[in-house]
Amino acid sequence: MLEIQRSLDYYESHYDTAAITELAITPTPEPLPALIDHLNTRLDLNVTPYVLTDLLRCQTDHADITPALLAIGAALRQEARVL
Repeated sequence: MLEIQRSLDYYESHYDTAAITELAITPTPEPLPALIDHLNTRLDLNVTPYVLTDLLRCQTDHADITPALLAIGAALRQEARVL
């Protein structure tokens, strides 16, 4: 939890954008409702499970697609190019 808070603090202090108000936890082989509840009580965020099928149509379960999350995140990333 401390690392999440540090990352949020860094983001808010270094980027000129709105504060993060929601955090999505990526799928795991076993559901983690206790972790989500704990983070909701400790952080000033709305913490929810990240449901891949809300964003992507896939023919596999979440446990099988979890290793591809880094590639999916990179593909969905949008960043402005500054010269």
